[in-house]
Amino acid sequence: MTQQKKVANKSIDRAVDRAVDRAVDRLDASDRALLAAISRAPAAPLSTWAEEIGVSPRTVARRYELLRKREIVRVIGRTLPGFGGRIAWIARIHGAPGRLGPIASELATLPTTRWVRLSRDRGELICGVVTVPSIYDDLLFRLHSSVPARDIEVHQLLEVWGEPGSVVSGADTIDEVDRQLLAAYAKDGRTPASEIASQLGLDPATVSRHRRRLIDSGILYFEADIHPDALSQTGDLNIWLRVRPGHIADLGRHLRNLPETRFVAAISGQHQIMANIVLPSASDAIAFIDGLGDHGIVDVEIVPMGHALKRSAGAV
Repeated sequence: MTQQKKVANKSIDRAVDRAVDRAVDRLDASDRALLAAISRAPAAPLSTWAEEIGVSPRTVARRYELLRKREIVRVIGRTLPGFGGRIAWIARIHGAPGRLGPIASELATLPTTRWVRLSRDRGELICGVVTVPSIYDDLLFRLHSSVPARDIEVHQLLEVWGEPGSVVSGADTIDEVDRQLLAAYAKDGRTPASEIASQLGLDPATVSRHRRRLIDSGILYFEADIHPDALSQTGDLNIWLRVRPGHIADLGRHLRNLPETRFVAAISGQHQIMANIVLPSASDAIAFIDGLGDHGIVDVEIVPMGHALKRSAGAV
């Protein structure tokens, strides 16, 4: 790609980001209530969301479509990062904002990255990677060519607590139709079976049957990908936890069941658990962390999160 095209693409990206930011600023109480309902039950019927927030299903359908078009929310079909023998990592990079910005922009373009975010002070870059070892080695080489080794921490995801019943096994049981459905739902988890059937040249009943089997087997689950500022202006935090042996799995499951938790995983390295939480305000972090006091935590690091260059991207 020429330098001129790179500059043009960056200008377009910045314009899109500003448009989305303006849309987030215009959200009203009903929009935020709907987003909260979607976050709690991404695959629920429109009527369920409507009943929860006290409006008609038609109103919910209209508002959801508008929020989706404005790139504030989307529902995606997910498999756990380790599904099919893949290896998942979190790269944590520290540096000056002027250095991290271009690195984050480049990482966001890679198909192996699931999300790329900067901390609120822009002094830390977090990047999730799902890949195979050979590609990972190439990515790590590229990172170290841009940032000193002392400024990079790479953590393997040892276990990700997704929806209850989600599994990393079963890749050998899926067929080509299943793979096509996983790819379709990774783009839009609420696409009707009739629409997917039309796209793939299948019978709607076949799509529905395969979808149900993927869900029942724990391979496919659904997740709400919501703009970081849409549910909370200041309480979007990454927490890095050191945990005593004997408490790690219990704490991971406990965090997964809390409505404030958007992501939680056991990781390699000096911390045992990393989680992303969304609270009404940053000050609520005190009560949240204190509420975990009986779960073997010995040390906590709290990082307020800021700009997202790439949000959660489903992968087959």
